[in-house]
Amino acid sequence: MFHNYHPGYVISRLLKNRRLALIMSSVIILSAVVTYLVLRTSLPLTLRYDATDVKVDGPLAITLNQLTHPIATDKVQVAPAVKGTWQYIQPDVTKNPKLVFTPATYLKEHTTYTVTIPNTKRVFGVELEVPKVSFTTERAPSLKSSGAASWKDGQVVAADETVRVDFVSPNRHLRKLELRTTPELETVSSVQRDQSYSWSPKNGVWPQNTDVTIELYDTKNEQSLIKKTIHIAAEPALTSPLGQANIDERESISLTFDQPISHQTARIAFELPGKGTWKDGTTYVFTPDKLEPNKSYPYTVAKAMRSRDGGILQHDIAGSISTVGPITVVGTSPRGDGLAQASQTLSFTFSRPVDHASAEQRLSVSAGQVTGMSWRGNTLYATVANLGYQQTISAAIAAGVKNTTFGVPSTRSFSLSFTTEVRSARLDIPFFRQQHAATCTAASLRMALAYRGVGADEIGLVNAMGYNPRSIDKSTDPPVWDDPQTMFVGSINGSITGGTGAGPDAPPVAKAARAYGRNASAVTGIDAGWIAQQLYNGNPVIMFGAFSRTGTITWKTPSGDTRIMNLTGHATTVTGVKGEPSNPIGFWVNDPLRGALYWTTAQVNANIALDPDRQAVVIY
Repeated sequence: MFHNYHPGYVISRLLKNRRLALIMSSVIILSAVVTYLVLRTSLPLTLRYDATDVKVDGPLAITLNQLTHPIATDKVQVAPAVKGTWQYIQPDVTKNPKLVFTPATYLKEHTTYTVTIPNTKRVFGVELEVPKVSFTTERAPSLKSSGAASWKDGQVVAADETVRVDFVSPNRHLRKLELRTTPELETVSSVQRDQSYSWSPKNGVWPQNTDVTIELYDTKNEQSLIKKTIHIAAEPALTSPLGQANIDERESISLTFDQPISHQTARIAFELPGKGTWKDGTTYVFTPDKLEPNKSYPYTVAKAMRSRDGGILQHDIAGSISTVGPITVVGTSPRGDGLAQASQTLSFTFSRPVDHASAEQRLSVSAGQVTGMSWRGNTLYATVANLGYQQTISAAIAAGVKNTTFGVPSTRSFSLSFTTEVRSARLDIPFFRQQHAATCTAASLRMALAYRGVGADEIGLVNAMGYNPRSIDKSTDPPVWDDPQTMFVGSINGSITGGTGAGPDAPPVAKAARAYGRNASAVTGIDAGWIAQQLYNGNPVIMFGAFSRTGTITWKTPSGDTRIMNLTGHATTVTGVKGEPSNPIGFWVNDPLRGALYWTTAQVNANIALDPDRQAVVIY
């Protein structure tokens, strides 16, 4: 059954039901919100964050699972400590709040950090404990096994080698690399794509032929990544002479280095036409097209040439070659002292074949006679006779000797020198010791006569000189005594200093020799050369002298003549000589007091000079 309602009634009923619906909807929504808030603020607090492989250069976000009162960020602690800024972020009630940490410096790689967050309160004021947070940062990249990481201890490295390492992934500030060297060296570093790091020597090359310890150190993480000792390759050097001489007309020039060379890096230039090739790893051979005699040609080995090990030539090597020049003498003979004077063969060896006649014409010898010449190869032999005793012989080849092959004639003279043998003469004279204090002259004459086969005694010889012993008369001034030029003065047992015995001068000694059947001469003003000539003539010599330079005594003879004698006057017999009369070396002497002696020429001349008359007696 249908009811007819008034339109107004219907409208009023509809409006009443809508209000009720709105009220109910609000109640439902409010109930949902309250339920939501209760749930958001009563659940256990959990934190959401990245626990591993945390980026060292980015912020750390910790998300709470519910609304809380703001957290006191100034009380948040991080261990190990790291500087940075904490923020508590609550966008609106519909979103979970966050704690965001922005580090002031990069975090350490592969390090576990613990975050202690202070307690807070729930929305409705209930105390809320916040759990600790631990996270671990990402690992730093490792090195690839290439570049310096692949080097072995003791490995030879090129002088300009770059120390390079590569990471398996971009570094992203996870490591801070430093190259340390021993010895300490200056380097220039570079980075490519945040993954490849390299260090080069600042001056272009490492110290060559040197052991260098390299250490790649990560200063950020205090970690040594590489440490090894390498050997820098040695700089190549030329072992063949810089200046090569006497290059022949068709000769090649070899430059030899101390180690194998990288041929493509070598720039070797000779200042003459020709062709160069490498004979092997170390030897470069240059073959000239044409050479001229007596000329120098420079060459250069340019810097930057490399050895195969990587050594680098730092400066140009400048050298030169010189072709065969003037003929020279490269050997002579004989040399030395005491060579036989009768005959010697002289030799001059030339550097190259020469014209024989031009060489022979230029030979000169200071003494002797050239008796013949011959050749063997490039050597001239000349026989020279009668050079003379005790001579310094010089022989020379004058300039201008002509060459017969590539080269030019000699431009200077060449000489040799030697000395000939020293001859000596020794007479077989017996020794007799003097029998009285003042009979040195009688004993010396006795020895000389015995050499001539004449026997005698001292007293007989003294008497033959003239003997009437008496002391000096000092009652007059000057004193008076007998004449030593005519007799034996004083006693045979006297002394000249005591005025009791002076002996004779040379003439009475010669007189006594003649009395015993031998011719003799008394000579004054003699020297060592005169004595030497008498000995080479086979004649013994009685030499007057003295023991020392102690002064003289002077007196008058009965005839009024003045006589002077050395206070230590003494006579000896000279029995032999070493050396030529023109240049005697020494003498053998029979001293009637001291025995057989050898005196140098200087000693003999000094002895003669002590006698006022420089006297001697030669026995024929």
